[in-house]
Amino acid sequence: MINVARLCQYIVEQDLLGLVCLPFNVVDSTPRQDVLPTLIGFFKTYKQMSSSEQATLPKFYTATRNTNFVEKAKICPSQAEVLKLQVTPVGETRLPTNALELKVALKCIFLALQGCHALQWAINDIRWPNIVFVADIHGGKWWLIDCEHAQKFDSVFPRIRTYAVNPGHVCNASSDLALVAALFVEVQEIVQGSDDLIQLQSVLQSSRQRSKTSAAKLLQLPWLKALDTPPSSSGMLQENAGYAVVCHSQL
Repeated sequence: MINVARLCQYIVEQDLLGLVCLPFNVVDSTPRQDVLPTLIGFFKTYKQMSSSEQATLPKFYTATRNTNFVEKAKICPSQAEVLKLQVTPVGETRLPTNALELKVALKCIFLALQGCHALQWAINDIRWPNIVFVADIHGGKWWLIDCEHAQKFDSVFPRIRTYAVNPGHVCNASSDLALVAALFVEVQEIVQGSDDLIQLQSVLQSSRQRSKTSAAKLLQLPWLKALDTPPSSSGMLQENAGYAVVCHSQL
């Protein structure tokens, strides 16, 4: 108990608490889906999803269950022809506030893409609203969420609103990196204060350079390698009640 109390004191004193303001146990309903936030994860019911999409999404979550910084999901019982998932983690949707946060976010994103791309999966919908910050005693990590548009490589890019990928393009590593390049638009003030970020933005914005690189190669950039980003928030993935959760092994 003494160690737990000291840990709680450290978290409070170091301002490591991440405030998550969510209307827990209140359903947020849209024409496409119902979302129920709870303390143990989000319950999502997809009301407008084709049979092929319903078949693809569970395959994605199964394939990426051990991939760092990609949300985890469990299929829940539901009515016929309706897909219901319980997903984790619960975090805060916001923009990075400084260069260090942005660099950590990018490293987490590249780690997620490295794992997905190795399995021949493209995320296809990488936007700041689909990236959550999860606080921990190491300063926090960033996770890709809302992966409902994920597709296997060489599939036709889904019909979603984005200026980063042309309609009719096929899904691949380059198309995901183009979406990462689009993330820089909303954090330009931070980017312009860092030579490292400016150079990375230049690489990602060039279709020719994107085709020659990958998330795995970008992770070898010295300033990204120097960042201390333990896998999955210094935890490990364990099966609990049929879905993957993050267990903070150092607490």
